[in-house]
Amino acid sequence: MAESAPRPEGEGLTDGERYAALFTNPLTGRVQLRWLEPDEISDIICDPEDGTAHWYYRREWSARFVQDGRLVEATTTTFHPALGYEPAGSARPRTIDGYNVLWDSPVRMVSVNRPSGSQRGIPDAFAAIAWARSYKEF
Repeated sequence: MAESAPRPEGEGLTDGERYAALFTNPLTGRVQLRWLEPDEISDIICDPEDGTAHWYYRREWSARFVQDGRLVEATTTTFHPALGYEPAGSARPRTIDGYNVLWDSPVRMVSVNRPSGSQRGIPDAFAAIAWARSYKEF
């Protein structure tokens, strides 16, 4: 049975943003889209002259797997360039702060309710929090 892909329009209600990673096979050029969890994006690096122009997304996530009969949990950190950000060849770092930059896996941020000048989206349900709290006390 195939796993259903998350729908970014539904996630806007609770997360306010999703991240589409375009993993490219360097041998075939085949692109596979995978949705990254918003909690995995720990930092957004922007153009110093334009805070709305994203350059890199810092992704940190934990994976659990079995190795030599033991359950192992490993935390990984990588940087993904923003889709469309293509600096000149010498300006394309292989690492940032010692972490790999995955140039073959650019990321596109899909957000809702993103205020001007903000880096993150605001969930649709956020507006209902004050109402829900006051109703609960009622």
